[in-house]
Amino acid sequence: INLLFDPVDPSHDGKVSMEEYLQDLFSIEDAQEGDDQEIKKEREERRKIEKVKFEAADIDGDKFVDKHEFLGLMFPETNEKVLMVEVQSLVTLRDSDKDGKLTQSEFFMSPDNELTDEEKRMFTKLDKNGDSKLDASEVKSSESGRFQNEELMQELFDVADKNKDGHVSVEELVQASEQIVELGAHISLSAWVNANEL
Repeated sequence: INLLFDPVDPSHDGKVSMEEYLQDLFSIEDAQEGDDQEIKKEREERRKIEKVKFEAADIDGDKFVDKHEFLGLMFPETNEKVLMVEVQSLVTLRDSDKDGKLTQSEFFMSPDNELTDEEKRMFTKLDKNGDSKLDASEVKSSESGRFQNEELMQELFDVADKNKDGHVSVEELVQASEQIVELGAHISLSAWVNANEL
């Protein structure tokens, strides 16, 4: 986290103000600002969203984020409030019919007839209430990475549960180890182990 935090904390006081955060985030874009009103409008909208995210990340309400709070700002899936700001902004951005929910084509930003079978399957699984639209809580499952992780773990489970008893034993994991190495779950678990130095 120091690699991300230190450049945004030029005073090295262990906390970042909203101004420091926004300046770091938008400094390159602000320097290149032209006369295009649409680009200016989009940037201003992004700036508003980032301000709300910053406020959500500021757990103690002191108008600064420390390293711990900054983590939630940079990785919204680690901070429920920041994640919900991100999800709601995504829904608002993609919701072309302004009903507060996303259709398949709105969610994937692609016409229905161009969606893959995998995308359609994913949408159906995300659509917990079966109304053919995703509300913010359903989108959250995807944006947090939870849906993808559950899918990876289910794939691992399906491969390892040789006797199909609904449980995976150590023996089954060992027997399936060569197959597991080829799965996306292996990559995710390896990254998790390395990140947590287990």
